[in-house]
Amino acid sequence: MHIANAVLATLPRTAAPPRFPVGDWQFWIVTTVAIVAAIWLFRKLLPKRVFGGRRRGGKPATLTIGGRPVAGASKRSDCHES
Repeated sequence: MHIANAVLATLPRTAAPPRFPVGDWQFWIVTTVAIVAAIWLFRKLLPKRVFGGRRRGGKPATLTIGGRPVAGASKRSDCHES
């Protein structure tokens, strides 16, 4: 019994788990800055569609003069119907 107590006495005592200083105004400033920085970083790294980026939609407009397409105005063949 005395040996067990001696062994237990040599073991390091565990400290209480650290607690956040929620009553300190500096803690909230640093926390807010860290959250804003994380959001900014994730917005830069993730695709735009995750954060509601602009969609490219629709059909490109053709350049016309007097209702007729201008020759050589666009190199895309799907803009003009032949």
